[in-house]
Amino acid sequence: MNGFITESVSKLSDGFGTALYLLGLVFSTRFLNRVIEKYFGYTGFFIFTLLLLVLAIFSLGRGISKDQDDPNSAGYGITSGVLLWQVLIFFSLIGNLRIFSIPVMILWAIAGLITLMSWRKISSKTIRFFLLVFLMMWGGFIFIEGNNLAFNWQPIWNLVFFSGRLAALAGTLVFSWWIVFKSVNSENRKIAGVLLGFSAMLAGLWF
Repeated sequence: MNGFITESVSKLSDGFGTALYLLGLVFSTRFLNRVIEKYFGYTGFFIFTLLLLVLAIFSLGRGISKDQDDPNSAGYGITSGVLLWQVLIFFSLIGNLRIFSIPVMILWAIAGLITLMSWRKISSKTIRFFLLVFLMMWGGFIFIEGNNLAFNWQPIWNLVFFSGRLAALAGTLVFSWWIVFKSVNSENRKIAGVLLGFSAMLAGLWF
């Protein structure tokens, strides 16, 4: 009975809790960004973005310094991945930087493939979750931005775009099912939680 309760709590906290934490961190930083920009202008916006960068680096460093079995290691990686992505987005708004041009997208794709190929060789849980979150945030954003880049292929892209959102919606159901019925340990549930949060963001176009 105790084992069942412990496992159920783990599914809620490690699985669904991870998804809620990811979504909460994304939307809270965006909300604070808008409030600070409204009341403190460009200077406040810039300082807030720098603060997020410092927190992202601190979280990543703190996670790396932790033992591999530390239950907070994955959380540090998720925090760092989300915050660093937000920094990238906010700085691109400040400087009107073309960080999402097609050549840069190709470089991002190469980085994603290298990460995927070397995933099992990365020993740090913090680094693995950092890369997972950061690259998935990038992938979701590129999927949405592709709607603007592929305007000449509009009929085809509309089908791809609709199919992608439909797949993301299905993903929220699949990963929820996986957490409840198929997940076997904390890390397994946290990965599913990240994928669940990502699917919800993609289905709602919240990048």
